[in-house]
Amino acid sequence: MAPSYDHSASLCSKIREEDIENILKDRRRFMANVETKAKSLLVFSGKRKVTHKELLTHIRDNFADSELVSTILGMASKINRTNANAIIDRVPCEILSRTTKDLLLELIIAKRQLVEEVFG
Repeated sequence: MAPSYDHSASLCSKIREEDIENILKDRRRFMANVETKAKSLLVFSGKRKVTHKELLTHIRDNFADSELVSTILGMASKINRTNANAIIDRVPCEILSRTTKDLLLELIIAKRQLVEEVFG
């Protein structure tokens, strides 16, 4: 699942390698990266940049009919640890360390859960 709205920050590109293990152990800190740290370049009504959850909620509330919701949830249901890990593991460790791959896997699964929470 590609980021729906922004750039590499939504995939934790700014997190230092030495911080990853602690982030994975600290649920609150991890969820901050899932829900609030990466901001969209979109701005609604002249306000601040919106978070991923705010963007998904806006789409749901303003544009989503039953067909779109069904499509989104169908796509999200295909994202699981096995499938995501198979893709992530194709990237050589010289490019992404095992620790970074672990973080990305958890992030992708958490983002899928966020989509399911908003549209489910």
